[in-house]
Formats: sequence, structure tokens, C-alpha cells
Amino acid sequence: MTFEEYVKERLFMPAGMTNSGFAGTLETAMPHNDDNEFFGGSDLMQYPFSVTYSSGGIISTVDDLSLWLDAYFSSKLFPESLLERITAQKTRTRNYDYGWNRDIEWSHGGYLPGFHSVISYDQENETRIILLSNFDIDEAIFNSFVSEIKAILRNGV
Repeated sequence: MTFEEYVKERLFMPAGMTNSGFAGTLETAMPHNDDNEFFGGSDLMQYPFSVTYSSGGIISTVDDLSLWLDAYFSSKLFPESLLERITAQKTRTRNYDYGWNRDIEWSHGGYLPGFHSVISYDQENETRIILLSNFDIDEAIFNSFVSEIKAILRNGV
């Protein structure tokens, strides 16, 4: 079984993720935006995903990543005993376990030239943030979007 087949069969299908796959296996939605003036006139980016495969080779949607969170935290993807281990008290002194940054919420972000992403889940308040970008936006601007959204969700408008 290839890595792509494994991910599809063991992760995407149980989570109900029908709009996710690996770069080169899905149609890409280009162009997303012909007028990028709002974001400083940046051009849409294309990237050789074969270089990063598991670090950036998966293409998904906000809806599918929301399904991923549901499946991940409900043990649809692995046994309850493993979920309990993953969600238990942090196992290291750093705030990073099992691929998640763990502070107030669970989060994971990614960056490749021209692409930014973040997925964040606050179990206590049952809120999630999923932001995906496929144009070259300054990392500080992208991170400020994320921080502002988190503040609004925690504190209200």
C-alpha cells in the first residue's frame, strides 16, 4: 500500500474527507482571486509539492479539515486508548506533542513559499479556526489574522 493509499483509506475516508488528496491528484482551484490588491498585489503561487510530500503535499478544504478535527477528537481514526494518551497532560516540557502545539488550544500551522495554513481547536470553548492561504502573504500579517480571530473567539468582539 502506498503512502497516498494509506492516508486515503485510513484517514480521509473514515473522516468523510471527500475533497482532500495529494498535490497532483486533485484539480486545483486556480485562480482563486484575480485582484490581489487587498493583500498587497501578491501573485498566486504554485509550488513543487513533490519536494515536501507529507509536509505540504496534501491539499484540503476548510470543510474537510473541520471533519478531520471531528474525527481526530472522537476516535474515528484510532483506538480510544490512543486518543486518551494523546489528549492527556502534555508529555514533554515543550508545548508540542503528537504534531500539535498545545497551549490554550490545540493547533498546527504550516508554511511553504506562497502558502500558509493553521488549524486550531479549543476543546473547552468548542471553537475552531481553520485558515488556508495560497498566495504569498507576509507571515506576520497572516499570524496577526490568526491572533485577532483567537482574541475575538475568547473575548468576544
